[in-house]
Amino acid sequence: MNTTIDPRRSAEVDAAVKRLSDKLSTVDVQSLPLSDYNRRYVGQLVSSLPGHFQCYAHLLKLALAAGVDQSYVVDYGAGWG
Repeated sequence: MNTTIDPRRSAEVDAAVKRLSDKLSTVDVQSLPLSDYNRRYVGQLVSSLPGHFQCYAHLLKLALAAGVDQSYVVDYGAGWG
């Protein structure tokens, strides 16, 4: 299995992660129509996005390096949304 990450693809993934992170970091969580509990929860998620995105970006790069160009993404998480 090839796990050499193409620098061009790596840069594309990094740029996409930055765009998404920048957009999500501008969300005013306090103005969302959510309960107080969910505002706190979402606020904590937004503050921890860089770490989560770093992990997901690395996994995506490994998948691309292994030749998984077309696939399905399954969200294995749980919680609101």
